[in-house]
Amino acid sequence: MSAASTTRRRSATRMTLWRHVRRAVGRDSNPLCRCLDRARSRLVLALVFAFAGALALASAVSLLVVHSERGAALQTARHRHLVTATIVGPALSDGAGTTAEATWVRPPSEPQRGPVDAPGDVRVGATVPVWVNDQGRLAAPVRSDDEIAADAASIGLMALAGLSLSVEALYTYRRHMLDRRAQNGWGTEWEQVEPLWSGRMHGRPGGGA
Repeated sequence: MSAASTTRRRSATRMTLWRHVRRAVGRDSNPLCRCLDRARSRLVLALVFAFAGALALASAVSLLVVHSERGAALQTARHRHLVTATIVGPALSDGAGTTAEATWVRPPSEPQRGPVDAPGDVRVGATVPVWVNDQGRLAAPVRSDDEIAADAASIGLMALAGLSLSVEALYTYRRHMLDRRAQNGWGTEWEQVEPLWSGRMHGRPGGGA
């Protein structure tokens, strides 16, 4: 890394957000401040606001997910019923869990029979609670608030990550364009200043007497 690049990075690091604000609105008292410097400060402020907006939008997405999934859970809860099943067969383990044949009834539905989740040491005649739908068939339980919150947080974090990457990409692109303008402008400015600085304009190389 060149010394000039290191100097620019240290200078940018020392710049406070308040100074960027002053420079962006043209209140910087530094006489060497250029329009390009103000553009860079405006870019920094845009980055801050963009990240804040991304955080707000990701939070809104999480809240919408919570609201939507809780509404769906309440609707599902109206058609879920907890009943007691009686084990009528041995427990069978397939590596993913243990099931056992059981029977249950949820009036006014007919008695039902099928494999249900059960402890590994369950015995015939034992009872286990199971969730069923209005027709008495096995159904998934209603999602808990913790599960809904975990889903909402995951979706919100993914949204924040995607938005942050987009903001960072746009910032990097715009910063690159400003750096190119600075490099091109430096050449033009040097062509105007160099003759005065070197003394060539007055026919005195080096500016000496």
